[in-house]
Amino acid sequence: MRLTVKYRRFPIKWSYLRIIFGFSLLFLLAACAAGIAYYRDLNNLISRELYPEALQKVELAKQKEYKKKNAVLYYLDKGLVLHLSGQWEESNQLLEEAEREIDELYTKSISKEAASFLTSNNVKPYSGEDFERVLINLFGALNYMFLGEPDEALVEARKVDHKLRLYNQRYERKNIYKEDAFVRYLMGMLYENQGEINDAFISYRKALKTYRDYSANYKTRIPRKLVADCLRTADDLGFREEMEEIQSDFTGVSFKSYRNLGDKGELIFIHYNGIAPHKIDDIFEISFGKGWGMVQRTQVSSDDQARVQNATTIAKSIAADEHISIAFPKFVKVDYRIRLSEVSIEGSLEGVRTKLVEDITAIAIKNLEDRINRVRVKAIARAAVKFALAHAGGKIAEKKGGGLAGMIVKKGLTAVATATEKADKRGWRTLPAQIRMARTTLEPGTYNLRLSFMSKDGNQIMERTVENVKVEPRRKTFVSYRTAL
Repeated sequence: MRLTVKYRRFPIKWSYLRIIFGFSLLFLLAACAAGIAYYRDLNNLISRELYPEALQKVELAKQKEYKKKNAVLYYLDKGLVLHLSGQWEESNQLLEEAEREIDELYTKSISKEAASFLTSNNVKPYSGEDFERVLINLFGALNYMFLGEPDEALVEARKVDHKLRLYNQRYERKNIYKEDAFVRYLMGMLYENQGEINDAFISYRKALKTYRDYSANYKTRIPRKLVADCLRTADDLGFREEMEEIQSDFTGVSFKSYRNLGDKGELIFIHYNGIAPHKIDDIFEISFGKGWGMVQRTQVSSDDQARVQNATTIAKSIAADEHISIAFPKFVKVDYRIRLSEVSIEGSLEGVRTKLVEDITAIAIKNLEDRINRVRVKAIARAAVKFALAHAGGKIAEKKGGGLAGMIVKKGLTAVATATEKADKRGWRTLPAQIRMARTTLEPGTYNLRLSFMSKDGNQIMERTVENVKVEPRRKTFVSYRTAL
């Protein structure tokens, strides 16, 4: 039986409306992604150091929040929580799964690509931002380091070389995120721990070069300790010319040679601080009718706002003669109270302040700004295709079913096009906002550490103790801690 709805003399056949239902199905597919409320609750558990509960929440959300197309985010979120809870081997298993999934996604699905062009990138499986893919290997290297497997840690760090080369080739070296300074810095420390001084010097020198770019692009200062590392390793290798060059660029930086350090070891405290930025919809709408026009920009930053915005946008698309909606992603910062930290030996009055070594928030925001024109070109083209399809569908329906049929099909397609116009706001939202680091040399022995976390004014917010940290002679010992307040 053929379904026909009649209004006066204008039949509206089911065949004229099938495309509307098809687009509506794509809208439902595009709408499925872990929401703001989920990550707010998850990061709240992390901030309270309730890692078993956080792991349980991620696992329970595997089918509801993540689903198959967000498998990479599931692996990343769970892998990072496992890292924070000290389950380093299990963490690496999840991070490796994320990396494998990302590699497989390089083989693009033609159907998914076509669907994303008609709706949004949300219908495609998430494969991560460039900096997120690099951070997989950073946390993988740290996992191996805490497991006492330095060679495997270096393998993870070296993977960054390959990834960044691929990204630079893809963007013809036009992207701002060409290197990762902290990964290079870490590689130098790992090489130095292994006694491979020449490789350590090369890594430290590359880190120093990259921190110059970080200073210009992300306002991250060059760590003075890194300059001392370059001088110490160059001195041991007899690289006098390189030493003079570094010293001319960084006057007043002193260093201790290996001879002067003797059997002392080094304590390195890594502080993961804050919550990484998240993406919101930055929506531009153009509506016009007989004798009026309107251009509006709206930034949607909560689940409730998204529901209201979606309803009002659909209403405007129906009320107006013509309506176009274009959505771009935009990173916004997440506020956090802890801004400073220091490590000291328990019982000592003196502490060593951490320094910023990786500003993940700045990298995320700048990286997206750097490629936003590429995003905009695709979004505008997508909006133009949707606009043309709505008009074409309306014309076909009008030709076969009359003016009412044409109007309903056109309005229906415009409403669905508007509803499906969402920016891809997915991201690794359990990341810290920044990575800080403090370093101090100590005599070999076992120590209890006092970790102090402060506001930007220096007022203490909380204090933690880490017991039985063993510092070995001529070795670097790493300790990490996460705060999300």
